[in-house]
Amino acid sequence: KVARIAALRRGYILALITTGQFTDALEQYQLVLNAYPEDAALATEISRFAEDHQLASRLTAYYAKATNDSPRDYRWPLVLGRIESSLRHYPQAIAAYDKAAHVRPDRPDILVSKADLETRLLRFEDALKTYQRLYELAYHDPQYLAQEATIYARIGNGAEAVRVLRAAYIDPHPHEPAGYVAAMSQLSGWRMLDAVDQLFREVRPLLTASGSSTTEALELEAAALTSLHRPEEVVALVAAMVQKPAETERFARAIGSAAQQYLTPEEKSRLAEAFNKPAGLPPQFGPYQFAQALGFHEIEAKALYEACLKRTARDYSWQTLVELQSSRLKYEELGQQLERIAQTRRQESEFTPILEAAFQAYANAGDQAAQLRLSSYSEADFPRLFVSEGGDLEARLAELAKRHSDRANRVVQYLFANGAADTAVKAIHGVGAEISPLWTSSYTALAGVYYLSDASWAGEAFDTVLGPRTVGAELSSAASEDVLRGGPWFYYGARYGDYLGYRKNPAASDYLSAAVEQNAAASDGYVQLADSYTDLEQPARASELYRYALELSPDRADVYDRLAVLAAHHNDHADAIANWRRAFQILAARVEKGALRPDYWITAQRLLAHMNEFRVVDELRPDADAMLRAYIRRNGAYNFTLFLNGMFEHTSNPRATLDWVIQLSNAPNLEEILAEVLRSRWVRDADKDAVYRVDIERRRNALNSAAGEQAVQLRQALTERTIEYARYLDDQKRWADEWALIEQIQPESDRPRDLELRAGALTGLLDALLNQYRTNPDRAVSGEQILGVAASIRKLGHADLALRLEEFEYERELRTAPSSAPAWFGLARVRFEQKRRDDGLSLIRDVTLSVGAPFENLREAVRLLEDAGMKEEASRYAKEWNTAEPWNDDAQLAFARLSNDANLLTAVRRSSHVRYALRVDAARFMRERKDAVNGSDELSLLTRRTISAAEASQPFYVEARLDAARESSNAAEKVTLYREAIALDPSLHDVRLDLAQAAFEAKQESLGLAAFNSYEPPGEARYGRGMYVREPNAAHNDSPRPAIFTTVEQKAAEALVARHNLQYALELYSDVLDGTEDPAMHRALEKARDAVEQKQKLESANAARQPVVSKSITQPRVVKPKLTSLPSDWTATGHVAPEVEE
Repeated sequence: KVARIAALRRGYILALITTGQFTDALEQYQLVLNAYPEDAALATEISRFAEDHQLASRLTAYYAKATNDSPRDYRWPLVLGRIESSLRHYPQAIAAYDKAAHVRPDRPDILVSKADLETRLLRFEDALKTYQRLYELAYHDPQYLAQEATIYARIGNGAEAVRVLRAAYIDPHPHEPAGYVAAMSQLSGWRMLDAVDQLFREVRPLLTASGSSTTEALELEAAALTSLHRPEEVVALVAAMVQKPAETERFARAIGSAAQQYLTPEEKSRLAEAFNKPAGLPPQFGPYQFAQALGFHEIEAKALYEACLKRTARDYSWQTLVELQSSRLKYEELGQQLERIAQTRRQESEFTPILEAAFQAYANAGDQAAQLRLSSYSEADFPRLFVSEGGDLEARLAELAKRHSDRANRVVQYLFANGAADTAVKAIHGVGAEISPLWTSSYTALAGVYYLSDASWAGEAFDTVLGPRTVGAELSSAASEDVLRGGPWFYYGARYGDYLGYRKNPAASDYLSAAVEQNAAASDGYVQLADSYTDLEQPARASELYRYALELSPDRADVYDRLAVLAAHHNDHADAIANWRRAFQILAARVEKGALRPDYWITAQRLLAHMNEFRVVDELRPDADAMLRAYIRRNGAYNFTLFLNGMFEHTSNPRATLDWVIQLSNAPNLEEILAEVLRSRWVRDADKDAVYRVDIERRRNALNSAAGEQAVQLRQALTERTIEYARYLDDQKRWADEWALIEQIQPESDRPRDLELRAGALTGLLDALLNQYRTNPDRAVSGEQILGVAASIRKLGHADLALRLEEFEYERELRTAPSSAPAWFGLARVRFEQKRRDDGLSLIRDVTLSVGAPFENLREAVRLLEDAGMKEEASRYAKEWNTAEPWNDDAQLAFARLSNDANLLTAVRRSSHVRYALRVDAARFMRERKDAVNGSDELSLLTRRTISAAEASQPFYVEARLDAARESSNAAEKVTLYREAIALDPSLHDVRLDLAQAAFEAKQESLGLAAFNSYEPPGEARYGRGMYVREPNAAHNDSPRPAIFTTVEQKAAEALVARHNLQYALELYSDVLDGTEDPAMHRALEKARDAVEQKQKLESANAARQPVVSKSITQPRVVKPKLTSLPSDWTATGHVAPEVEE
């Protein structure tokens, strides 16, 4: 019956709340609570309701009266205590709990709540009494003694804390190690390490070799003694108690963790020196694992290297050594180590991979001599290194060709791409000495064409391979064995004609005809010859030859294209139109004749591009459209991307071209081409709107005529494309359109709530949306999405909207049970930004007192207040934190720093019980205060404004090296200091950027690139080739980069250009541009990027014109003269006259 009535009242409460009758609702709430006074969650719910509707005083008065009216009834003071606690009226709650406990002394939960509040309010003496009372009332339950010990630790009475812990854990069972371990664990948390050591000494006789308590106790003792700066003692202790090496790893980790946190550089140096001695480390400890645990990376690397050399029973991988030494940037040392390791594996499959890794290490170090020594183990870099080694190139290549002919050929190919003519010819002679005189003369002749050299060797080479004959003589008689004959003769004869033609020699025509004389019935020869005359700027002769080719092969659309380009260049508009029209007609008819050859798409793409380049779209679009539609009927969207390339290349009216594509996409089997357009680089983002609208409209029409499973799939696809369009509109800052689009998505559950909220907020609809969320919580956006939207619109400069969103979300979270600390701090930050300082401070007071375990939120309170510029308030909380947790190093430093107290900072700096990193921070704060300290130890050096490189270059002085490097004006000195710091502590990440910048300034590009590549912030990863390149920042990655990153990345891009890694340099330039907002800098970077793009295109164009070096003298393509610059029409025609070397 009671439950039914309570349920009815709850329904009535909802009705009253809906109609705004909050006082009546509170009365009904009270009646429900009266029926269930033990329900703590219900008391909290009612308290929040009363607070939200300004009825808290009415609620507390009601139960205060009930308490006074029924002094013998514990229920009402208990309810009142819970209500006051929920309302954060802590003294009143304590008083109410006291009354309830007086009536019901058998209820320990009441006293527990009271003691918890007393502790949070720093009323430690009261809390101590309450826990003592609890201990007596709860029949000496040891858990309350443990709480009592914690209070003693908080007030700094260590002796009593230890005594009480003994009584709680040890005295009840003095011969069981588990109690000692529990006490030691508690004392370790309070940093009472001497007491931990004392208890271990007492329990040691009770420990057995296989007992679980033995491991726990020894681990606690190991950490304690190391933290007490007695590492040698603990190593001896572990060695005495543990016999098997495999069982020491756990203790090594405990020792190492404490050593890294507490030992000074001077102590680490002594420890390293002791363990480096032959008998310095007991045999139970593996040198590698122990050094790794301690963070002694130099010893770790040495131990790992020696293990790899000895091939000990344990599998020590050389790859692990590579990873370790690379993280330390110790590339020279790594290369040397790998070479020695490789010698122990000469007959194994690992031999070559190890030396390849050694080569890469030397490359990162910039050690040219070592790279040359191992050049055989770098396929990609071999030609460059071989050439750079110097000496007699011809003789060296002759020797190389005897052993590795393929490598010798690659060197010659490299020289065609990067060397001068005379150097390439010397290389040809060196390789040819091992092949044949004919091979030598043939490639020398091709070099003459490629370089257009006027040196005597060019003509002499052609004379040698062709012989003193004419084309007619070659046709009428067989050639002798010492010269070319057959097909190769005609090929080289035509190349000689090209060479003579470019040199303006009238004899060129005698040889150019070789291209057709070999087979007068083939059109390819005429086209090749015509191309040569085109390059030689003899359009009339070229046109004549193209027409001969068409007589032999009338359906060659590519030849009509060549004729049209010639005519267009010479202003014969009508002839150009006629030829292009015929070409389109041929291509249109060709699709009806079966499978297409690969050159079909290349020709079609060029035709479409030329139509744009020469501005004849209006005249030719009907013919091009007919060709495209004929293709679509047969092939649909297959390979249609190539057509799109041509349609958009050189277009003067991208919008008209886009409309054309949209019209074509109406054809069956071409629906998905719009998706290709949306993904493409051809269409500007601003022009993609029309594509989205057309695509979505078509999808809607398709859905309207579909049914069943097909309709389900079409609806899903439509929703996905609509959301994609919404994101596009968001990127274009068209939030009103985005809002309207999202509202069309059905059902509503499919709408992207985060985009809806963002668009609504940016179009003035935020209040309406938030009201909807309040009245219909099920429709509300998740908290994560709301905060994400707030962050995104804050970046757009709408801080006011962001604050309202954050305020809504944090208030919503605080209305839930239990509320989280981040919500309290988030709302406090909002209040500070809203200039509601007192409200923000009240929230911080509440969260530090009521949320989570006692005092766990004081750290965040200090940080938030300091960030808000409230240093005085932050100092008060730091003092409270230090008072509550006197063992907490962070609290000590925060209080000392915010108090700006020199004595407190000095105490932290000098305290051996404080973590070394915090002592470093204290020293640096002293430097800011100009409280320098004399001395050569690192903590003294760090208090000074300047530190010399010599002073900083002591064993394990990481922080001093960093500070000295930052203050140094010498780039080389900076490099040394930063490298040494990273070698000592590979976990340094941002410092790698500082090193990279210094290395670039010191002209140490290899190291600069290696350091830059080794920088790996969260969310990013390496990619690509070698060790030089990293992945550009993804657009969705919000992890902030250091300010120096963009500068270093630009330097890395410049270094990559110098190393001919052009593609990867472009990737970095694009990334730098994405992160650059300054207009002048953006223009300069664009200019640099464009220059690299042009260089890359020029290299690519010349690569297609070079001889292909192999054992054969035949060539897969026509060798053309090298281009010295890239003309504007290169991609359109491919026929460009090069400059002649004088």
